[in-house]
Formats: sequence, C-alpha cells, structure tokens
Amino acid sequence: DPANAANMAVTDAVQFGPVAQNVMTVFPELVSKGDDGYLKVDLTGLARFETRAVIELINEIKLLKQRVKTLEQSGGI
Repeated sequence: DPANAANMAVTDAVQFGPVAQNVMTVFPELVSKGDDGYLKVDLTGLARFETRAVIELINEIKLLKQRVKTLEQSGGI
C-alpha cells in the first residue's frame, strides 16, 4: 500500500532516481502511476530536458566568458 510506504521494511534492493512528486511539480507529463500504485518517472523524457538545460548553460557560460574577456580588454575590469 503506497500510503504505508514509510512504514515498510527496507529491502536489499537499492533504488535511486528522481522523486516523482518533485518531478510532477515541474513536468507533470513525465509522471504516471504504475500498476503497483506507485508513481513512475519517464527517465528518458527527463533526460531530454536535462540535456537541453545543460546545453543552454554551456552556451550561457560561453557568452559570459566572452563578455568578461571583452571587459578585460577594454579595461572595464
């Protein structure tokens, strides 16, 4: 029973990954309820968003590095 999950004994199987309730607040389309009643996260779909976010961050870092370089060259820093 998912409602009693906190009271369940810990098994030998280690489970890790995103917390479905947290993912649901941002990407509800990536969360579904499994046959066992527990929430499941579409990890492939989540990876697409993560990859896109990393690419955006890399591009922003490149832009900021260029701005710093320009400021340094102009004596602004």
